[in-house]
Amino acid sequence: MMILATMIHWLMQLTFTNDEIVGTIDCDHYKDNFVDLYLALKALHQPAFEPNQKIVIKLTNDFYKDSHGLILQSLQTIINHIDIGNCFICLVTTNKKIHEEYRYVHETYSTDPTTFNIQSIAGNFERLPAGDIRPYTKTNSIDHRSEEISKLTKEQRDLLFKNKNFCILPWTSLYIHTKNGVAPCCAWNGESIGDCSKDSLKDIWNDKPYQNLRKRMLNDMPSDGCKQCMRAEKLGKESYRTSMNTTFAKHVDLVEQNITPEYNLKFIDSRFNNLCNLSCRSCVHGSSSSWHAPAVAVGLIDKSTPVFLKAGRNNTDLYDQIVEQLDNIDRIYFAGGEPLMMPENYNILAELNLRHRHDIQLIYNTNMTRSHLKGHSIFDAWKNILKTYPLVQVLTQRAKEEHTYVLERYGKMY
Repeated sequence: MMILATMIHWLMQLTFTNDEIVGTIDCDHYKDNFVDLYLALKALHQPAFEPNQKIVIKLTNDFYKDSHGLILQSLQTIINHIDIGNCFICLVTTNKKIHEEYRYVHETYSTDPTTFNIQSIAGNFERLPAGDIRPYTKTNSIDHRSEEISKLTKEQRDLLFKNKNFCILPWTSLYIHTKNGVAPCCAWNGESIGDCSKDSLKDIWNDKPYQNLRKRMLNDMPSDGCKQCMRAEKLGKESYRTSMNTTFAKHVDLVEQNITPEYNLKFIDSRFNNLCNLSCRSCVHGSSSSWHAPAVAVGLIDKSTPVFLKAGRNNTDLYDQIVEQLDNIDRIYFAGGEPLMMPENYNILAELNLRHRHDIQLIYNTNMTRSHLKGHSIFDAWKNILKTYPLVQVLTQRAKEEHTYVLERYGKMY
């Protein structure tokens, strides 16, 4: 009560100096879920602030691993992320070391040269052990989906953004490798959860390995295959898990189906085969047929390994199964191999156009050395899909200098 009374007194002083309070944030309400803190601050964002306008933030406890609090660090990151100037923030805190801590946070994490207006007030400040609490990490996709996320229940947001091991992809996604391995995503770093040369994707979807993975995630237990994301998050970076939890947050109700959700895919990452015209130094034989000879030469694979790898039980199996899901899917990631050399890619685009699925996001990991296949132009195909919903993303890389390009992209001159 004493802290509240002091804060009210300070707010009244602000009012008397002609400052206008746009809103107030009490960090006690958001201290263990920084996405909720992001949403609260995002709701106070304005295209432009008047010089006398202020957002008042109360901070009476924080989590510590090092010399500064993680809530303080998260506040600075979020405020810069949503583009609110530091000068419009009034931080009211009982932290007696706030000026020392904020100096470090501002120098390390702020993209704004101005600083918060800090008011240190009397009262108890609780320094809490951080444990497994991690600071807010900028998630690029959250900007476009903040309205969707704000409509979720608190329990759903906690599951997506507070739980340290939960990932929505086992309820929404399948990744299929050219060697027939099936997993929730391309970042999976463990044994394959299924084999699409033996079983259908539908059978793999709710087989025991997938059920066990979902059960572990619902119980907030780590999984061996998720190590890559865990490492990124421990380093304070955005991981594939946090990005996808944001991207597919609107489908969190699928989790209510527990460990055996209905087979309605929202995202498919399919590598139909490894056919590719380049043998890039960063690649492997599983993703490029042109890598077979170099891989044999350095002992990475045996000479008897087939040059051409194709996923599925027969030539059209994988394509047929994906087409069955096109009415459900939100996003398709095309890779391989070189996706622009695969007829399946063009056939899927034609099928999407026939179904008027112009609301789907298409992502290509391509070297862009080919744009035509058997008289079909990829640009013409994309034009049809882009009629109403421009979401074709092309991931490619080009070296700046000729000798570097030839070295990295062997098989193609500059």
